[in-house]
Amino acid sequence: MKQQVRITETLKAIRDRNGWTLEETYQAEDKDGNPKEATRDYYYGTLGQCLKKSLDINCGGCEDLAGVIELISEFTDLTEKIKL
Repeated sequence: MKQQVRITETLKAIRDRNGWTLEETYQAEDKDGNPKEATRDYYYGTLGQCLKKSLDINCGGCEDLAGVIELISEFTDLTEKIKL
């Protein structure tokens, strides 16, 4: 049975017996130029690696360093509340 962790609206981490898959959903176009939803997968050994990649992907939407710092701060606040 696969376990899933939703990270953002477009990213989720999926656990299987071999490790973790980070699944990213994005808007693409079919061969006729019509919009369609697509996914791409990134494979990792740990959830931490998935979270690091998700932060990397989300930083791509930041306009400047202040935006990156704010995103990292929000990410840190969220993960600090997780009790292991």
